[in-house]
Amino acid sequence: GFVGVSVGYRFAPQFKWPAQIQDVKTAVQYLRAHAGELNIDPTRIGAMGESAGGYLALMLGVTSPDDGLEPQNEYTNPSNVQAVVSFVSATDFTLPGLPLTPALEAEMQQYYKKSLKEVRTDFTGASGPDDPILKKISVLSYVDKTDPPVLMFYGDIDPIVSIEHAYRLELAL
Repeated sequence: GFVGVSVGYRFAPQFKWPAQIQDVKTAVQYLRAHAGELNIDPTRIGAMGESAGGYLALMLGVTSPDDGLEPQNEYTNPSNVQAVVSFVSATDFTLPGLPLTPALEAEMQQYYKKSLKEVRTDFTGASGPDDPILKKISVLSYVDKTDPPVLMFYGDIDPIVSIEHAYRLELAL
């Protein structure tokens, strides 16, 4: 009685934000446009993801066409979802030092061979910790009373994403 879909999206730093959000929004629009042939109820679509995927699922849940993040494509149907499940995803990039933890710094050095500051600039275009883009990419900036139900999973000793992200999102929702 349900269908699962794994959605691919363009990766930073080659593709800057909001390309990733536009990709997952296009996927939802595609599912709605082809709901009949895929045997999908277009009024009951949820999104789930972990880490960056959880962030994208949350953005599907909290953004609306008025936010200026809709993709430019052939679809005219909505890209919103009716439920979100998010595992350990960042929600507020304006938090001082969050989600930029020492463990994340070490992980970025190991994976990208760059400092966290350089990776942040590559991925978001942000010039520093006070850059307005950090508010624009934060899930919390879009939360309002029309958002769908959200189920969040976080740990209080996660070395990458602080549980403060869950606390702040819960209060906002």
